[in-house]
Amino acid sequence: LIYNMGIGFGEILFKKLEKKNDWKSFLDYFANTLKDFKIGIMSVSKWKKDKPIKIRLDECQTCAGMLDVNKCVCYYEAGIIAGVLTEFANYPRFLNKTIDTQETKCWGKGDTYCEFEVFY
Repeated sequence: LIYNMGIGFGEILFKKLEKKNDWKSFLDYFANTLKDFKIGIMSVSKWKKDKPIKIRLDECQTCAGMLDVNKCVCYYEAGIIAGVLTEFANYPRFLNKTIDTQETKCWGKGDTYCEFEVFY
């Protein structure tokens, strides 16, 4: 439910974002927007062809500084990333695919930042 709420917000957010013509420019712009909204500080930590993109989120609004509960808890942020990137991927001239995200690192698991794998 929370992941789907994030997707919905991501879809709405995409409509407000300035459209960029390539992934790198768009991801940089998206990262600035997340920082402005105080959702977190995003960076792409790994991008290799035919591998999931890894997006790092520092100072995540859901979990930054929380105690280790032995699980990832940032479903909303994962949904926002999936929603925005799906909309961008379906924007004219791109992939026409659904983007899914899975959180692999989280304060909730004892990490000091969140990391999301992006699958397309």
